[in-house]
Amino acid sequence: MNYDRLGRLVDVKAPAAQNVGHASISDLVTQYTELGDRRRIYAVYQRNGDANALSSDKWYNYDAEGRITIVDGRAIERRHQHTCRGSHGGLLRRAGPALEDRK
Repeated sequence: MNYDRLGRLVDVKAPAAQNVGHASISDLVTQYTELGDRRRIYAVYQRNGDANALSSDKWYNYDAEGRITIVDGRAIERRHQHTCRGSHGGLLRRAGPALEDRK
């Protein structure tokens, strides 16, 4: 396990030899926003008794006040331009990873 300078978990590995009878984790990476909120959790793992490696890529998004708006989302492209109406009625634009809710 590896932690960043703020003590947050950023990387985990649990190879099959050290995790007998359970799923092995080749890589589990957690990324955080500049405000310290979880942004992405990416994992490559193999279920016990299964020869195929699986992956999971989950994204999280927050509004301007830090409230979570997407949980377990997925990236649909590398970059996008997000447009929405602000409280003043004008258009707000923000570039960033395109996320969609998995609901």
